[in-house]
Amino acid sequence: MSEKNIDQNNLKEGQTPLVSIIIPVYNAAKYLKTAIYSIIWQNYGKFEIICVNDGSTDSSLEVLQHLQKLDDRIKIIDKPNGGPASARNAGLEIAKGKYINFVDADDRVEPGMYDFLVKTAEAENADIVVFGGNPIDPNENTPEWIWKKLSPKNIVYSGEHSGTSALFTEESSRPFLWLHFIKRSLLEQEPKLRLNEALDLGEDQLFQFMYFPRAKKVVFTDKKFYNYRWYNEGSLMWQYYGKKVDKYKKHLLVVRNVFAEWKKAKYEDPYYDLVNWAVNFLYYDLITFPKYLQYEFATEIMSIFNEYGYPVYMCNEWEMDHALEIQKLSETAVTFDDESERTIGSLKSEIAQVEFEITDRMNSKAYKVGRLLTSRKKRLDEKSVLPPEKKKN
Repeated sequence: MSEKNIDQNNLKEGQTPLVSIIIPVYNAAKYLKTAIYSIIWQNYGKFEIICVNDGSTDSSLEVLQHLQKLDDRIKIIDKPNGGPASARNAGLEIAKGKYINFVDADDRVEPGMYDFLVKTAEAENADIVVFGGNPIDPNENTPEWIWKKLSPKNIVYSGEHSGTSALFTEESSRPFLWLHFIKRSLLEQEPKLRLNEALDLGEDQLFQFMYFPRAKKVVFTDKKFYNYRWYNEGSLMWQYYGKKVDKYKKHLLVVRNVFAEWKKAKYEDPYYDLVNWAVNFLYYDLITFPKYLQYEFATEIMSIFNEYGYPVYMCNEWEMDHALEIQKLSETAVTFDDESERTIGSLKSEIAQVEFEITDRMNSKAYKVGRLLTSRKKRLDEKSVLPPEKKKN
């Protein structure tokens, strides 16, 4: 890319930026230039780009320093590794814009994005504008739920409880933080909202559950501005993708934190939407586990409902059967005559995880390219490592 026009529309000295774009950076040197150029070449220029180098061990910091010389709207925070929540919080602490947007360091945005978002937010006096996106290099393995989350429809929520209604009704309200263009005052009013740094999965969704109920007006647009690298193997989300038990425990922790924070904030939930969300969020993975894990996890789910005063029978009709099944699983204790059945169940989970990782690795672009460049004699015998149902004839 050339360096033409990268300083156009720069802020005048002392001028307050209208948009603060926060980019957490960890070992993203390969993608950083593309991500940041997609921002600085926007036709709207009144922004600051806050790049938080979160203890990268590659050349990410050096890339940022070079880019900063080209555009003084780039601000760099260099800190020890603390995770995405810590990095985003560090950016929020120095942000000066009227609006906040988060961008991941391995993604990129479309031209005209900030011009459209600012004009929409200002014209509508919106607290949050939610927009859409596309997966980068989608293929047959791109999960359907990602497409749904990236495809909002045109709709406006306004008035009392509008933020809460939007949160529970619209797919794009959760879990992708970077689809949201947020009025900073929504986060800065007391008590200030920040991401929970104790969580390393789902901290962004917990954050959304805290700022949406504060919103008086939420605008959704079907414009697809964000390009999401959904398969990046270096991301925490991807690392947990094949570790079902660990991931599920993290999800339980997120649910418990959401219930606790809502109680602390005294958010109203007259229609028991939290219990509907939690059942939908937890049920479909729950039933894939061995019986002893179903019992353990269902017991934990029911303890959360009971602790925060959510009767399972107040679930909406479309989740009622699932809610009652969770309750039944929690009441059906699984006993073991010896440790053998538990050991078998544990081994099955470990085998399933290994099989997933092998299959996923062999579906990756890097593996396929490497296979083409390797002579037939030296190629891996796929039949020797693939699970039986995946082996080619």
